[in-house]
Amino acid sequence: MTTVCCDKTGTLTHGDFALAELIVLSRKGKWADRKFVVKALAIMEKESSHPMAAALVVAAKNEGIEVGEKDTAENHIILKGEGGEGE
Repeated sequence: MTTVCCDKTGTLTHGDFALAELIVLSRKGKWADRKFVVKALAIMEKESSHPMAAALVVAAKNEGIEVGEKDTAENHIILKGEGGEGE
């Protein structure tokens, strides 16, 4: 995965910051698997205090995807006001 786009105007959220829809565009490999993508998003966002980040972590939990303390992204940094980066 190289890019994740979120629409904060209401398409993905309804004021309570919940994941409403996720469209996986990859057609090959592990990135074509929804559970893999949701877990990767939750791992990237679990340390953030942003409400949208929390919504992605809750979405993973609601889908039965466990994200533990040992689940981490390499080279993970939070870019305040811009999102985050990691591998």
